Amino acid sequence: MAGLRNKFMNVLYFVIPLLLLWFAYIAYDSWGLQPNNATVTVKEKKFYPGGTTYAPTAIPINPAKPTGGLSMPVDKPDVYMVNFDLNGKPSGGLVTKEMYDSINPGDTVQVKWSQSRLTKRILVTEVAK
Repeated sequence: MAGLRNKFMNVLYFVIPLLLLWFAYIAYDSWGLQPNNATVTVKEKKFYPGGTTYAPTAIPINPAKPTGGLSMPVDKPDVYMVNFDLNGKPSGGLVTKEMYDSINPGDTVQVKWSQSRLTKRILVTEVAK
């Protein structure tokens, strides 16, 4: 039993620093970014209808077969999105249904956005007319 405990601890000594390093990477890449404002032209609108999906849980139905479990229904809302180019890169942002109905391709909108430090991803935080 002591050998198993040592192997488990060796794995933990390797995994925990990797998790901490990954957390530090994500934090540096995306936290505390400088917000920018831009005026962009809407290229297209997309609507993704909501519905119900089923997510598995960790509660087994039969304790003798721990691989199975209950599925819980999860309601997904309707999603309204507008796509545009921001700094020459395709991007998009989520909008309310009212804004989605009032915007057409070719209209201009105001966006608040940030760019991550390391991966250079564009993160749109707000879309306004």
